[in-house]
Amino acid sequence: MSAEAPRPVVPLTGILARWDAVAVRWGLSGDECSALLGLGNEGPVHLVATYDPSSAERRMRLLVEFDPVLIAVLGNEVRIRAWLRRGNRNLGDRSPLEVMSQSPDWIRWLIDALGIAA
Repeated sequence: MSAEAPRPVVPLTGILARWDAVAVRWGLSGDECSALLGLGNEGPVHLVATYDPSSAERRMRLLVEFDPVLIAVLGNEVRIRAWLRRGNRNLGDRSPLEVMSQSPDWIRWLIDALGIAA
């Protein structure tokens, strides 16, 4: 059994362009973008985490990776935007935006969980 070949790393400039498209497709506000990237500094520390720039890049790469999964599963912007903001029983009645803002591990978990359905 051989290991899966590593995927090529997309340069940060390419990720930034894709991130801009994701933010528009998901209808993200500036505050939502900041929270998803771990850049928010308002609110209680248990609600909005603060991360270093390398973590913000990691989060951005994960969110860009998640976008095609959402498109495959949900199909259109209206459904994606609604799903991202609706409380979900599997997430403790929190919205996907809320949990993804708390940790990149949640972003990875959602990619893996929904990627099965894609």
